[in-house]
Amino acid sequence: MEYGQEKALGYDETRWIAHDRYPQYRNTMTNDAGRVEAWEFLVGGGSVYSNLNHAYQVEDPRGRRPQSEEFKQYLQKLMEFINSFDLVRMRQDRSVLRSGLVQSDSIWRAISEPGRQYAIYIHHSAYTEGRRSYKVTQEAQSRRVDLTVDLPRGTYQVEWIQPATLAVLGSQSVKKHLGGALKLATSPGYGADIALKIIGAR
Repeated sequence: MEYGQEKALGYDETRWIAHDRYPQYRNTMTNDAGRVEAWEFLVGGGSVYSNLNHAYQVEDPRGRRPQSEEFKQYLQKLMEFINSFDLVRMRQDRSVLRSGLVQSDSIWRAISEPGRQYAIYIHHSAYTEGRRSYKVTQEAQSRRVDLTVDLPRGTYQVEWIQPATLAVLGSQSVKKHLGGALKLATSPGYGADIALKIIGAR
């Protein structure tokens, strides 16, 4: 809603990650929900994401509990993904994805420098308005999508990336695209979310 302000936007103290010492707090999220929230915000054009995580406590100020360590790894991989682009040249892009997501739980965001670099993030979640949080739709690496993207004339390298680990699940070279709609090869199988990195030849 605030993207048009042309300012760096921060998302601070979101719904916290569940903590086994505080079961009385019911407005919690899972690590997967925190991951998709962070990826969606930053790949949607946000600048700062700061999750409120109850794993950091006086007796454990470094947050070394297994649950916290898992979530910090998710944020680390997101930072590495974002830093693999020339980010200052990219802007929110709501038109690059033409078709291919028809499920009611499909959500996507993208940033791009047209013709040069594209980051697209897709996740499958149910959004609860009152709680302002996601419930991630889990599938055991069985989901596949057939996407059509809108790219200018050029040559491109496409990578499908697993957000939790940054593993490259598949790749495709597109030579001499004439511009306009481009149907990509069917995605590799994935579960809750997947990222797409498209780099144009310079």
